Amino acid sequence: SGASGGIRTYSVRTISGALSSTEINCQANVPPGNVTAVTCLSTAAETVLLNWTPPSDATTVRIERAGTVVIELPISTTGYVENQVPGGIQTYTLVAVVSGIDGVASDCSVDVQTPTPPPVAGFTSSVTSGEAPLPVDFVDTSTGVITDWTWNFGDGSTSIEQSPTHTFNDPGSFD
Repeated sequence: SGASGGIRTYSVRTISGALSSTEINCQANVPPGNVTAVTCLSTAAETVLLNWTPPSDATTVRIERAGTVVIELPISTTGYVENQVPGGIQTYTLVAVVSGIDGVASDCSVDVQTPTPPPVAGFTSSVTSGEAPLPVDFVDTSTGVITDWTWNFGDGSTSIEQSPTHTFNDPGSFD
């Protein structure tokens, strides 16, 4: 008892007075200690950051997600970033390994962020032609998450309103 993880060889010999049996050897597979202090974070879309403290008696740490091995790392490694992770709740299992023997699994779950689609610009205008000066009402029809607007009317004027009105004072074609 108290042996560190791995394959350990033990021997036994019985003795009775001056008589002794032959020595018998056997092997015991001792699992390594647990991976501890496991944290799972998703601070960016489709990305998971794992951190842990490995046991000293293991040689590698195996990381699994949804029952599939993601990677096996040397025991000196205490963190891993996985990219292209599906969104939603993901459960990771970390297992310390020594001589092919698994230690007790340590699990953590994380809600993986999904990417926010980019906004798509769109607008309508009250008129598309007429004589100068021509006032035009622009209505924002953009979709997606939008926090700021920058309108460039093609005549040197701009606006940061969501749905501005602009008067074109000179004749011409404005893109």
